[in-house]
Amino acid sequence: MYHAQCISFNWFTGRKVWLLRELQGSSFGDPWQSSLVVVQAHYLCRDAELLLVEGLKETCQFRKLRDRLKVLGFKVAHASRHGRIKCYPVA
Repeated sequence: MYHAQCISFNWFTGRKVWLLRELQGSSFGDPWQSSLVVVQAHYLCRDAELLLVEGLKETCQFRKLRDRLKVLGFKVAHASRHGRIKCYPVA
């Protein structure tokens, strides 16, 4: 289960920064397995920029992450890997 926490919000531009953590249990204080930072550029933007991804190694983790991004309202996720930007469809 991925827990999404909004850590920054600029009300003027609409930029949001989310911290997503995969928890082992069902409560907030449990240890986490993977984490990443998701940035939404402005109010109308439905593209997620994935930054600082750590511990995301399995396909089932990616599917859980994709479901959480869909709940947050994103359509496409962008991530950089080895200097190349990859686009992943969410919806």
